[in-house]
Amino acid sequence: MLRLFKLLVRPAFHRQGIGRRIIETLQNRYAGYHQQVLLAVKDAVDFYQHCGFQKASSVEPMWICDDSNL
Repeated sequence: MLRLFKLLVRPAFHRQGIGRRIIETLQNRYAGYHQQVLLAVKDAVDFYQHCGFQKASSVEPMWICDDSNL
């Protein structure tokens, strides 16, 4: 089963541990799943790496997307 989540924390609340707590909650909830996949905007890559995510080396992200609002 595929579940999609969008994580946004207002900039005024960055660096207070809110995003990390949300990620930890989601990782705990889905710990038994074979894999957890994340798509991150470039500005957030470092944050997600600090949460334990790694850049994929054997796959390339591909999609058709209107990213005009990113």
